Amino acid sequence: MLYPLPGRAKIGAFFCALAVFLMPVALIGTPVMMFVFPEYFFHFLWVYAALLVAAFGYIWISLKIRCRVCSCHLYHSKNCHKHVKAHRPYPLGYSFSAAVHTLLFNWVRCMYCGTAIRFKE
Repeated sequence: MLYPLPGRAKIGAFFCALAVFLMPVALIGTPVMMFVFPEYFFHFLWVYAALLVAAFGYIWISLKIRCRVCSCHLYHSKNCHKHVKAHRPYPLGYSFSAAVHTLLFNWVRCMYCGTAIRFKE
C-alpha cells in the first residue's frame, strides 16, 4: 500500500529514531560527564537540547502518522499484541526499528496489522 504523505513519514521516522537514540545517551552520559569529565559537562548540554527538539518533533509529527488499514500509529508502540511479521531487533523497540526501516528501505510493516506500507515520492 502506498502512503499519501511520504515526506512527512520520513521526517517523523527521523525524529522518532533520533529521540529513541538520544534518550539512553543522555541518561548514561550525564553521570559520566558529571563525575569523570566535569570540565566538559556544559558541552554535553547540547545533547539535552537535541533531545528536547527531537522529542517535540516526535510528538508533533510522528504521532500523526498512522497505518491506512488499521489506523494505529506507525512510530508509537502500545502494550498490546503485535503482528508476527513486525520488525523488531531484540534490544531495540518496535517503533525504533520501524523508523530505521523507513529511513533505510522506504517501506515499513505495520506492527499491529502487518500491512506493508511503501513511502515512494
